[in-house]
Amino acid sequence: MKNYYKQYRSWSDYIYSNNVLKNKYNIKKRNVLELLEYNKTSKLLINVLKSNIEINRFKDYCNLHYQLFKDIYDWAGHIRTVNMFKYGLGNLPSNFLNCDLIKGEGEKVFEDLKNINNFNDNFYYNMTDLFFKLNHIHPFREGNGRVQKLFLQILAIKNNKFLQYDKLNIDVINNLSSAYELSLENLIKNPEVIYTEMVDVFKLITIDI
Repeated sequence: MKNYYKQYRSWSDYIYSNNVLKNKYNIKKRNVLELLEYNKTSKLLINVLKSNIEINRFKDYCNLHYQLFKDIYDWAGHIRTVNMFKYGLGNLPSNFLNCDLIKGEGEKVFEDLKNINNFNDNFYYNMTDLFFKLNHIHPFREGNGRVQKLFLQILAIKNNKFLQYDKLNIDVINNLSSAYELSLENLIKNPEVIYTEMVDVFKLITIDI
């Protein structure tokens, strides 16, 4: 999208007056937009998984977002230009990465991934580390969870494994994600406990293929 960083500078640039995300269909009802998102991305997720796509760089990760959301949002595949936070454990706000740092940190995650000689040697910890780091970076204004899950599934398949996401307890995942964010701000101690619990989640949902 041309002039993206000029057009999207603030929260109001992304949303209509009723706080629904601006979209190519000009849908202004949140539930209708969410249903459209689900229907379109569900089909595309399957197509991407069948395509044997390679995700080796942060640029590829952004392209994954573009492939899923290009029909819905003008800003698909682009790094968010606003800072974001989320209320989590104890109703405490946890901040995602500052938008000015996303590109550099995202590229570092994928450089570090390239330097892992055998991902399967420590599969569950490596998946946990990627999950927390990508969630903290939260590169996009919307759709981070879907892109993250798709990427981790692609990586799992590459390593002859499959993630059974239907076994996930979303409340557990949200609480662990929130705890990790709060630990980065030193509001929660012992982050190694959080890692251990997330490793157990990946052990629960992973099967060999």
